[in-house]
Amino acid sequence: MEKSVLENIVLDYISGLSLRKLRSKYDYTIGNLHYHLKKRNVLRQNNIVKSIKLENPLMMGVFIGIWAGDGSKFIDHGAYTIKIHINKNDLEFVAFFRVVMEKLFGKRVTFIAEKETNQGLIRFYSRFIYRLIDNYVAYEENKTLSIRLKEDLARYNGDFLKGFLIGITLSDGYIKEKFILYSISEALINNVKMIVENATLMPYIYMQEPKGYGRYPNHILVINKQQTKHLKHEINQYLEKCDYHRDISALKGYKQKSEQSL
Repeated sequence: MEKSVLENIVLDYISGLSLRKLRSKYDYTIGNLHYHLKKRNVLRQNNIVKSIKLENPLMMGVFIGIWAGDGSKFIDHGAYTIKIHINKNDLEFVAFFRVVMEKLFGKRVTFIAEKETNQGLIRFYSRFIYRLIDNYVAYEENKTLSIRLKEDLARYNGDFLKGFLIGITLSDGYIKEKFILYSISEALINNVKMIVENATLMPYIYMQEPKGYGRYPNHILVINKQQTKHLKHEINQYLEKCDYHRDISALKGYKQKSEQSL
């Protein structure tokens, strides 16, 4: 199979075409297509989710927080597609996310790394999970600008909110000497502010004016150094409950980047 043809097949398959439609379009056998797509690690497995496998509010919060920060979803050619957009070098995160998805839903996910950029994505298909996300978050057409938790915080399980904070930290947060979260969604920043205040932390928020026409102001939440140490300790304890046995710095990739710079 020519490389250029294979690339087109992979793109069509990722966009939602079935093996049967690919067979008709490219005149290759299903077995041949199956072999090459599996070799490229993009083959969709028969892994249909119809219910939550494990009722775990903490892990559910982690998943929803990650999707709120870095996720997208859409229906294409009948395929209910969910994506998490990440740096392709964040392999520790990919492994962690796979554990969360397997425990919550029994769902396998595919990781795709672009060759010529640092962009990567985690992708999977599920009508059930696609609809489940909207039980927890609300957003308008511009998801990044409007994303927020759907209900008042008092209506959520405490462990779910802790998990949500972890997920947001993994997607959009910075947590070294200080905890810093950037978002153009004022509602999301206020959600996180209330979550950390419930943990007796005292964040402060300021707004960064947009640079350039058509851009939106950045809302920035900051926690000071002393309280960030406490927050790291709390997050690491909850990561243990998610079967992750390293700390948040490793999961964010800070340690790996530090080692690479030596």
